[in-house]
Amino acid sequence: MALVLLCGSATAGEVPMPAFAKKATAARTADGVRIDFAVSTPTDVAVYVEDGQGKIVRHLAAGVLGPNAPEPLAKDSLAQSLTWDGKDDLGRPAAGGPFKVRVALGLRPTFDRLIGYNPAQLGAVRSLATGPDGTVYVLSTVWGFGNGASHGAVLAFDRDGKYLRQVIPYPANLPEERLKGLKRVEIAPGVKVPFVYNAETRALVPGIGGEHGMFRGAVTKDGRLALSGVMEIFRDTGQKYAQVVVVNTDGSAPEGVLGPGLHKNTRQPASLALSPDEKTIYATGMRGGPYDDKNKFLDTVFSFAWGDKEVKPFISTGLSQPRSVAVDKEGNIYVADKGNNRIAVFKPDGAVLGELKVDKPERVEVHPRTGAVYVLGGEKVNELQKFASWKAAGAVAKATLPSFKHRFYTAVMALDGSKDPAVLWFGSWQGDYAGFALLRVEDEGASFSGHQDIARLPGNNRPSAVRPTDLIVSGDQLYVWSQRGWRKPLVFDARTGDAVRAPKLPAKRFDSAIGFIFEAGADGNYYMLSGYPSSALCRFDSALNPFPYPGADGGEIKD
Repeated sequence: MALVLLCGSATAGEVPMPAFAKKATAARTADGVRIDFAVSTPTDVAVYVEDGQGKIVRHLAAGVLGPNAPEPLAKDSLAQSLTWDGKDDLGRPAAGGPFKVRVALGLRPTFDRLIGYNPAQLGAVRSLATGPDGTVYVLSTVWGFGNGASHGAVLAFDRDGKYLRQVIPYPANLPEERLKGLKRVEIAPGVKVPFVYNAETRALVPGIGGEHGMFRGAVTKDGRLALSGVMEIFRDTGQKYAQVVVVNTDGSAPEGVLGPGLHKNTRQPASLALSPDEKTIYATGMRGGPYDDKNKFLDTVFSFAWGDKEVKPFISTGLSQPRSVAVDKEGNIYVADKGNNRIAVFKPDGAVLGELKVDKPERVEVHPRTGAVYVLGGEKVNELQKFASWKAAGAVAKATLPSFKHRFYTAVMALDGSKDPAVLWFGSWQGDYAGFALLRVEDEGASFSGHQDIARLPGNNRPSAVRPTDLIVSGDQLYVWSQRGWRKPLVFDARTGDAVRAPKLPAKRFDSAIGFIFEAGADGNYYMLSGYPSSALCRFDSALNPFPYPGADGGEIKD
C-alpha cells in the first residue's frame, strides 16, 4: 500500500516553536528574486514558491540549519539568503502567477491518512472460517520479495461481504494483558512492539503467511479462531511442520497461540472442523514430505482436544486423498474423499456410516440445522452441489463457479448456516490461478444465487495498492505501481488521497515487478523501465502519450 505523510508545524505542548529573528522578505534583483530571513535557534526550514492557485511550483531549499545544512542553505548560519531564478522544478519558466514565497520552520511529520488502502481487495485466499454470528474470517496472503515471502493477514467480513476489521496482524491498541500469548519486544521501559516470528513472511503470529495450500479454519462460540499454520524458516530448505494456531476473533491472544502439532514434515496445512460440543477438532488434507508437487496426501483424519500437544490418527481405513472434513449436528464426520470419488461418512466413534458418491470432491460442508450437504468438486473444482442429506440419490441444486484450468488450481469453501438463507463462501488464489479471491453464494433452496465477487461490491471496489513497487509524485498526482495491475499504474490525488482515472498506456506485458521503475524526468517527460530478465526503457510525454526514441527498435531502448 502507498503511505503519504503530510508535514505541519509543531503544536503547543511539543518542542518549543522556533521563531523568526528577522521576518522573511523578498526583493527583485538582476538574478531573480532574493529571499532573506533569519531564525532564533537552529531548526529545520523549508523554502518554496507557490503559484496563484497555491500549488508549489519550485522547491528552493529544505534542511536543518547548522554545520551540515544542505545547499543552497548557508552552513553555520541562522541568517539565510536565497535566490529564485523564476523557474519551476523542471527548469522551465514558472507559470500561473502571481507567486508566493513561503518559508516554513520547525516542521513535524504527522500521520494524515493511508492512500490506496482497501482491505476488501484481497490477495490469495488461503483459509476461510465462519463464526456463529455469520462473520467470515479470511486468511489471505500477498506475495512479497523472495521465495515463500508471502505475508498473511486475517480479515473479518459480515455475511453480506462488508469489511469489518483486521484480526491478524493484531490491532495496535490491544493492551499488553491481551497479548500475553505472543512474543513482544521491549524497546524502552514500558514500551513494547511486536516480535517478528518469520523475517521472510513478516509474521507477527507464528505460522501465518507463506505460500502454502488452502484449508478451512474453525471458530468457536466463545470467539476462538483456530487455523492451521506451517512453521518454517525458508521455503525451499529445511523441514517444515504444521501446527494449530489459535487467536481470539478480536486479534488478542491472552494465552499461548500454538496448539497441537499436526505433522512434522509437511508444507500443506490441514482443514479443520469442530464437533458439536466444540471439545474435539478434526483435521485432514495435509501432504507429507518436502516442498514439491510429488508429496502425497496423508490418507487420515486426525483428531485432538484443545489441550492436546499432538494430534492422534482417528480415521485411516479406506481413505484416498482426503481434502476436507465437516461435522453434522449429530457429530457424524463427513470427509471429502477425493481419490474415491465420494463423501465418506463416519459415526462420532469413527465407525463407517455410509457414503455419498460425488465426482472428485474437494470441499464438503454440512448445514448445522437441516443436515444438507454441500460439495465443491469436479475436474475443474468448480462444480457446486447441494444434497438434502448424505443418503440422497441426487443433488437438489447445482451451480458452476469460475475456475482456472491449471493442475494446481483449487478453492476453499465455508458455510454460514447461522440464519436463512445459508451463505456459502469460496476463496481462491487471486492473481495466481483464478480471477477472484472471495465469492459469496446464497442457498435458495432448489437453486443457488449467482456468485458475488466481494471485491466488486460498492465500498469494496476502491483501488488498492497491493505491494507497491514504485511511487512517484508528479504535480498533484501520485502514481503507484503495485503487484495488482502491473500493466498500468494506480493514480491518486496527492493532496486528497482520492483515486483518479489511470492513464492509458500502450499494451505491454510486465513480466515482473522486481526492478520496475517509473520516473518523471526533469524535461517533463516520463520514463519507464520494465521487464525481467530482459528490460526495455520506454518514454512518454507529459500527457503520458508514447514518445518513441528515434531509430530505436519499437521506439524503446532494450538491453
